[in-house]
Amino acid sequence: MGSDREEYMKEFNPEPLELIVRISWCGGKGELRLPVANHFCKVRARFDRALDVRTGELTGVENEASYHWITWPEPEKRFGFQRDHKFKVGALYRVLVREYIPQGEEKFRLYYLEQVLERNVKEPLLESLGSFEQHPDGGIRKAKKERLERIKAEHRKPVVIRHALGEFTLDRSYHWFEGRIDYLGEECLVHLEVREGETTAEVQLNKLSELCEELVNWDKRVKAYASDELLETANEWREEGSELTREQFSQELGMPMITVDADGRVKAVFENDAIFGGHFIVIDMEENGEFTRAEIEG
Repeated sequence: MGSDREEYMKEFNPEPLELIVRISWCGGKGELRLPVANHFCKVRARFDRALDVRTGELTGVENEASYHWITWPEPEKRFGFQRDHKFKVGALYRVLVREYIPQGEEKFRLYYLEQVLERNVKEPLLESLGSFEQHPDGGIRKAKKERLERIKAEHRKPVVIRHALGEFTLDRSYHWFEGRIDYLGEECLVHLEVREGETTAEVQLNKLSELCEELVNWDKRVKAYASDELLETANEWREEGSELTREQFSQELGMPMITVDADGRVKAVFENDAIFGGHFIVIDMEENGEFTRAEIEG
């Protein structure tokens, strides 16, 4: 293993894999600390069964050796050890990993953990993969294939929240629920950001509901804040014609795209060609309702 973290990462394939794994060992607390680089240690857990979500390939069954390790580097602290990932023995997790490039005849398979996509996965089919019943039309192999197809289909099902404001569908690749709400007579795109592995958005929906209850007033407030912060810059961008007033600036903004994060912070993004030539205007609001940032992006 290399002396620093970059060298260590070169030992793994760049192409990620999406696996559903069953954890069989995690040292009691998920800790096995080995040096990687300054201020970082390698932590390990082990799984005995796994399903490759894309191909349906199984590991850890039919007498196959069960030494399959997941490793990830984490920062050490002076008076303790900070763990980004905590695993529970016997639980199933959907993870994004990169496989170790073999250097010889290793008796184990090692994976670098990039991301935990879903925790405590409920999959009775995977939990009982050690034995397959005889299938009347083709035996064990066909039964296994059918189970794999059911497993993959189950984990591709959309997660949808149905709320008075509308429907929000989980996009696991971006870690947010996406939906549309009525915004003063127009259809507004909304993202509810979730933390890694979470499939609910209660805090985010509560904040969005609060915002919608006072939407007319909030719309005026957010546009007034944008005008106060960016009007001078907007007039500097104008090549010809009269300067914009605060009222004209607000009217030009139109309807935003809204993002609510897991802590209840709100981001409003206005897309308008007339003010900053196609650049976005981004407004940040804290969970207490205070606007804190107005920037031009994109």
